[in-house]
Amino acid sequence: MSLVGFQQKLPLLLLAVLAAAAAHENASLHVQINQLLLNQNIATRLAQGEKSLEMVQSLLLASTWYCLPVNFEHQTFSRYIYLAADIVLDLFSNDVDDFDICSAPQTASAHILDLCRAMLGCYLSCSTLE
Repeated sequence: MSLVGFQQKLPLLLLAVLAAAAAHENASLHVQINQLLLNQNIATRLAQGEKSLEMVQSLLLASTWYCLPVNFEHQTFSRYIYLAADIVLDLFSNDVDDFDICSAPQTASAHILDLCRAMLGCYLSCSTLE
């Protein structure tokens, strides 16, 4: 997939990847891209009632590559993780009715498998915070 195709199909995830790429080279750019991703795009979409797997993946990526601020009281990566977990639980409960991933993983759709991966990522991230 080209960069333009990636931007058109998964714009939130692209912003998270760009923020992660800037994390160690240019901290101010990293902060700017994260603010664009989290404060403008994700907050606006959540306010409109939108929840998506792309949002979960973007939040998990943003929290993984989050650069801690000088003042530790202003860190917010745990909020991103909990928000991702909340969204994935909503998506999982809406999209997965009676499907048992353990008994029939070969019959699962790609979307269901991606949701399961996101759920596992959220579980792992949340468990490391406590």
